[in-house]
Amino acid sequence: MRGFSDKTNNPMIAVIVPVYNVEKYLPQCIESILNQTRRDFTLYLIDDGSSDGSGEVCDRYAAEDERIRVVHKENEGLMRTWMRAAELSKEPYLCFLDGDDWVDAKLLENLSEHLTGSAKEIVCSGYVIEHESGSRENKDNEAPEGEYTGEKLESEIKKRLLGNERRTLIMSRCMKLISRSLILDNLRLLKPEVRMGEDVNITFPAMLDAERIVVLRGAFWYHYRFLDSSMVHKYDAGMHENIKLLTNALLKVSDEKDRDGSLGLKDQVEGEFFYLMLLVMKNEIRRRGVSLSELSGNLRKICESDHLKERMHALRKKPRTCTCSAGAPLFRWRHPEPSDRPCGQERVPDKGREQGLSTKQKAAAAAEVIDMAELVTVIIPAYNSEKTIQDAILSALSQTWEDIEVIVVDDGSTDDTLTLCRAIAAENEKVRIIHSKEEGVSAARNRGITAANGEFITFLDADDALEPDMVAVLMDILANTGADIAGCGFASVQAG
Repeated sequence: MRGFSDKTNNPMIAVIVPVYNVEKYLPQCIESILNQTRRDFTLYLIDDGSSDGSGEVCDRYAAEDERIRVVHKENEGLMRTWMRAAELSKEPYLCFLDGDDWVDAKLLENLSEHLTGSAKEIVCSGYVIEHESGSRENKDNEAPEGEYTGEKLESEIKKRLLGNERRTLIMSRCMKLISRSLILDNLRLLKPEVRMGEDVNITFPAMLDAERIVVLRGAFWYHYRFLDSSMVHKYDAGMHENIKLLTNALLKVSDEKDRDGSLGLKDQVEGEFFYLMLLVMKNEIRRRGVSLSELSGNLRKICESDHLKERMHALRKKPRTCTCSAGAPLFRWRHPEPSDRPCGQERVPDKGREQGLSTKQKAAAAAEVIDMAELVTVIIPAYNSEKTIQDAILSALSQTWEDIEVIVVDDGSTDDTLTLCRAIAAENEKVRIIHSKEEGVSAARNRGITAANGEFITFLDADDALEPDMVAVLMDILANTGADIAGCGFASVQAG
């Protein structure tokens, strides 16, 4: 191990495999671990009351290899099962593996090369999705490869863990080596009742407590078996309630780990909640045997649920930066009551930005206090979009809904995108341009949100366009239902 060696001959790594009714796949899983090129590990097989032959498979392998420890227990669920193993283990590092997955022979060797012996470190790799059809798909961490400590760890990892369309780090407990102390110290924060997304409940606090995180890219040594029979891919009647439990658990973590708010954890969790709510709606659409009208009613109930309204109200308490998925949804963003606005008054659009106005002209523009109650802000992140950006902007300006402002966030384009945007802005005061260095689409959307004057916001990709009545139709839905979010479908147009 680079810069760290064990002088006791004791196993350094506990490989933990929760087992439940995976008799068909378990031998491949176990053998892939026993065939590791790094040999100093203990394999914990925790049988969670399997009703097939999984328990017998565990016992058979344990009889042949002294590195295996088997525990048979009553069925308690996935989280309590791996928690039991973590508590039983003695090794300083933990590596988790699900019983229907498998790993390459050099997984432990390759990951452990990056350990230092710190009591609070994590090494993260990617994984391969193995479909039953035989197709494969690589999944990588979004964060650049490297070692993260100190201020870099805080600013580039801890402040960006949740609330992004693409997570900075893969939040699974698998495909990692994790200091055992990071897991044990945070078991008290877990809610074992959470069934979907339960890994985030432990990796979130563990990563926040970590003093060193190593990110490996292109490291696809873990193989995740994608099963159509998995509960992750079927309709789940309890998903909405599960998301509530998970959100509350993550908020509890944020309250403890970020008492001064410097990491913005509460905002991260709030942003994550809205992505999870999109999964709730997708889950409802998966439901079979329901009529279109019943489906519509179910989706409306979700949108009007007290839990969603509570989260929306929390967001309206103050302007905040969040990451939202681009596309057709239109959101009520700012509270219509003057008491919720900065300084108790309506916000004023900065008409001077990118217009080259004098200081006196800017002051005059700022003095024009206008009613923003029905203003819609269309946010367009743009990067090297010179071929399509004009059509995107013009489609926003052509809306039948008249109260529109368009914010184009140019993310450091190297072509003529910015020049084309400025030309349109010079002719139309509804268009504002924000120029930033290359930070990515999520950061570009966030900049647009921060600058938005509208009571409502929607997003448009620079290579897409809006139908002329889209905003009007969605605003009518909001007005008639009292909801805070309205969405529509989209049509794919073949380029060329």
